[in-house]
Amino acid sequence: MSYPVGAGPRRVVAADLDGDSDADLALACFNGSEVSVLYNDGSGEFGSAESVAAGSGCSSLAIGDIDGDEDLDFVVVSSLTDETAIVLNAGGGAFEAPTFIATGSGPVGVGLADLDGDGDLDAAVANLTDGDIAVLLNAGSGELVLDGSYPFATGPLDIAIGDLDGDGFQDLAATAYVGHAFGILRGCGNGAFLGADYYASGEAPIAITCADLDGDGDLDVAMANHDSNDLRVMYNRVSP
Repeated sequence: MSYPVGAGPRRVVAADLDGDSDADLALACFNGSEVSVLYNDGSGEFGSAESVAAGSGCSSLAIGDIDGDEDLDFVVVSSLTDETAIVLNAGGGAFEAPTFIATGSGPVGVGLADLDGDGDLDAAVANLTDGDIAVLLNAGSGELVLDGSYPFATGPLDIAIGDLDGDGFQDLAATAYVGHAFGILRGCGNGAFLGADYYASGEAPIAITCADLDGDGDLDVAMANHDSNDLRVMYNRVSP
């Protein structure tokens, strides 16, 4: 099956957006300056895409319950306006108008997790032009506030979040596209992070994810490398 969506889709995420227990699809559409949402009819087929306004030049999105109402919301990075959009779900998959926060130049990647240990979701944004990672802490009720930015090697494109060193705090892993590496910013548990440690990857890493790939209880890292046409898997061998 093929479904038309907004122009220039760059990222797709699956989640239950309307609360019916089926996985729906949301796509960040760069040229269309929107999020295209396709609702699952329960059989694995989808209706026509619905457009959700999210800023100009939508490069990526993350989905999570930002405002604590048990509905899933969007956080969308808009590369053309150097903003991050927060799009709250009013229930049943009906989305409110976006609110915007300036997060740095050239935002291209975003992730959600509880970065300061207070029980709500915060955000981290990879800024390609500025060469840094911006941290947005949740002030409650879905309001994200820029807390600070951390220098990162040339070309941060994508970001993944997880406890990589086993200390109970969330860390940030991001690709360094131009530097042919990836970096880890280790979390302090209060929303602050240490400077990045870098590790070699393949050529021009463009996407990154964290998961326990070898079943040993800690998180490993996998990267898609654009120029070397390969997938690099980095196993976590450091004991907590």
